[in-house]
Amino acid sequence: MNPINLVAIGNDSGSAFGKTFAEYSTAFSDRNHIALCAAFASNAKVIIRDRRIDQTLELTPAAFFERLYKEIETASFQIENATAQFNDGYLFVDGTWIDQQGAPLLRAADLFTAFSDGQIAALDVVWTNEKINAK
Repeated sequence: MNPINLVAIGNDSGSAFGKTFAEYSTAFSDRNHIALCAAFASNAKVIIRDRRIDQTLELTPAAFFERLYKEIETASFQIENATAQFNDGYLFVDGTWIDQQGAPLLRAADLFTAFSDGQIAALDVVWTNEKINAK
């Protein structure tokens, strides 16, 4: 499977959200907490629906990234599906967080929505246990 390069797709989209998401993706790869949070509007919320424990949380982007980093540590995200409609202000992506030994840690589905200026307005996240959804 060829990796999906959302940074290139975002930069090539010609949209404000595509540019913002490309910057967000680069900051995420670098674990640049300040740049990550800067991609979000000041009133943005992140909703986590954690099906592993049947819990829904509403967090600030900063609190979300703290929680995510505790979950994934140094894992990398392997994208399985992505639908990028940057000009329309949304991106859906799902995949699996894979640890350094290649073992799956966590499945995730993310829906990003953006304001017309390109800032991320909301992020809806679903986390599931990889074993539950094994193919």
